[in-house]
Amino acid sequence: MIDLVLKSITSQDNKRREFILKETVEEDGVLARVEKDWGYAVKSIIPLSFVVDLKQWFMDNYGSEDPSGLKDLSVRRVHNTKTGEDKFEYKLAGDLFITDENALHVVEFSYYFVIDSVGVEVRK
Repeated sequence: MIDLVLKSITSQDNKRREFILKETVEEDGVLARVEKDWGYAVKSIIPLSFVVDLKQWFMDNYGSEDPSGLKDLSVRRVHNTKTGEDKFEYKLAGDLFITDENALHVVEFSYYFVIDSVGVEVRK
């Protein structure tokens, strides 16, 4: 049996959006669940006339000239030998900086990925 759920949520002002995908599979006594969650929100739109030097703007607002290091990554795995439950989590969050002719767009993003499995035989 496979159960699949897909959700797409958008704020009324179109500045925030989230996509959620959940999949549940039951086969041969093993129940596995996969969940993916993507989200983003436009934090600010700054006219380029206010940003004369991008490196200096990053230094003033983020404490670094290089915005590529401004992301958070977390990976976690939990295994329970008694129940056979196994869980893997991956989280990534940060800011994206997008420019066009007129403005610098600061977009906050997050990505969350989880795999669960239950019912796996415990090997001795």
